[in-house]
Order: sequence, then C-alpha cells, then structure tokens
Amino acid sequence: MEQRLATLTRMKQVAREYQAYCEQMLTIKNESTGMYQQIEQLLAEIKR
Repeated sequence: MEQRLATLTRMKQVAREYQAYCEQMLTIKNESTGMYQQIEQLLAEIKR
C-alpha cells in the first residue's frame, strides 16, 4: 500500500513537471511567433 502511495505521488510530480514543461514550450512558441511577425513587418516596411 505504501509503495503504491509513493508511486502515485511520484506520478503526480512527473505530471506537474511535464505540465510546466509544456507551458514553457507554449510560451517560447508564442514569443517566437511574435518575433516572426515583427520581422515580417520590418521587411514589409523596408520594401515600401
């Protein structure tokens, strides 16, 4: 029983870490998308 409880606790910890990792990746993706749009805007202004 105690072994199962330890396993469950560990699984919860892993799930939390994975969720934090996914949120970090989403943030990085959103930031790079924003940067990409800024670069596109700059290029459009240069071409004018």
